[in-house]
Amino acid sequence: MSWHNLEHCDHPMETIDAICSRLKIGGRLCMGFPSEQSVVFPSRRGTLNFYDDPTHQYVPDFKAVIKRLTMNNRMFIDFVAQNYKPILCRIAGVFADRIITKRNNSFTWAHYGFETVIWAHKRTPEDNISYSI
Repeated sequence: MSWHNLEHCDHPMETIDAICSRLKIGGRLCMGFPSEQSVVFPSRRGTLNFYDDPTHQYVPDFKAVIKRLTMNNRMFIDFVAQNYKPILCRIAGVFADRIITKRNNSFTWAHYGFETVIWAHKRTPEDNISYSI
């Protein structure tokens, strides 16, 4: 599991390689990081805009991450959401955003689609799968 650490890394693509190198064939990866769109979200305590967190170093490039996973590390993407907005959390986020406008919470993240979420597993060498982004 790699949840909200990629944006803090000095070398994010090498970090992806290192994570994937530890997975066995069939091993699963669950990854989350701020979406590229988060750079234009309103600023909030608790981080809604990417730049609200001074420890963020790198805005992860969605296409580059997918390419690194699939092409360089033989990962098969099981689920991906570039702006993750689960419906029940999104509905709660609409209300949270109207009531709690000075502080962010996970429902607010869902309302705006703050996170990119990727679930993947390591393919066998015989798998011949092509991706287009």
